[in-house]
Amino acid sequence: MNKHRTLLISITLLWSSTAISGIFGPSNFYECILEEMPGTKNNHAANEIIRMCRKEFPEKKKIEKKSPIIGIKTSGECILEYGKDVASGRSANFVRNACRKLYPRK
Repeated sequence: MNKHRTLLISITLLWSSTAISGIFGPSNFYECILEEMPGTKNNHAANEIIRMCRKEFPEKKKIEKKSPIIGIKTSGECILEYGKDVASGRSANFVRNACRKLYPRK
């Protein structure tokens, strides 16, 4: 029974960690924005977050849309989830753009 439980826990952890942005954090600029931007209250802080994410992910590679396995399935759901706590207009725009890059617009 212990072997089955260990196997189940290992599979669950492996599957859930790959379903999240990156295994240990964001894997691209847009995921970085969604991770760091919620709770941003002003444009100055938003600008620093944007600068930090661009520094961490300077490459302009093609981003594949997320597959809607669990949780967020569309860009609208993403905007509701990550944009509900931003007070800065600049933050809201970047959250919207990141959601549209990462999730389908259905």
